[in-house]
Amino acid sequence: MIEMDITKWPAIRTRVTLLSHHWPDWLESRIEDLDDHRLIVAAPSTPTIPFLMPDLGDLIKVHWISHRGICELSGKVDVCKRSPMPTWEITVTSQPTIHQRRRFARIPVMLPVTLTIGECGIETSNTINIGEGGMTCVIGHNQTLAPGDNIEVIVNIDGEAFRAQAVCLRNESNEIGSHSASFRFDQLEPNQADRIRRFIFNEELQRRAQGRHK
Repeated sequence: MIEMDITKWPAIRTRVTLLSHHWPDWLESRIEDLDDHRLIVAAPSTPTIPFLMPDLGDLIKVHWISHRGICELSGKVDVCKRSPMPTWEITVTSQPTIHQRRRFARIPVMLPVTLTIGECGIETSNTINIGEGGMTCVIGHNQTLAPGDNIEVIVNIDGEAFRAQAVCLRNESNEIGSHSASFRFDQLEPNQADRIRRFIFNEELQRRAQGRHK
């Protein structure tokens, strides 16, 4: 269930994505300037269009990520400029809200993962969910993981390896005999946490866009 609360406005240079009814997908942009009721964002582009210009009055959704989750606000485009740089000026019509209030929101997703489990060796598996705080993944029935066990994980995120140390929180089995384990990531670097947050953010946007076109 999505939780909503008031959050802070994005800072200048924050990367954002924009949604307008003119284009089927979310458009990448960034905040160039802002005040209490207005955002100036870089005009987004596509592989075939150098910069896009909506109709004045178009309603826009603006999404970005913070350390707490996925944030959103609504607005309408009042000004489009082509120089000195292409920008949209958006008058804000709602307060910024946050969609995932939990500090370490997880998203259900299947990603290839390699677990190095002490003297038990290496196991290749798939995640069940992942977030900035940790992950849950499928494990073999012969694994004897216990809460507190330390492991190394390598997760394939967007085709690149994400490597981290983790601590086992619990080891569970279900009624059909499948086994899973939940882990907490141990002391992620800021760039690692940012990478996972951005992955979750992009996954959420893609899933919402797919749902919108069903």
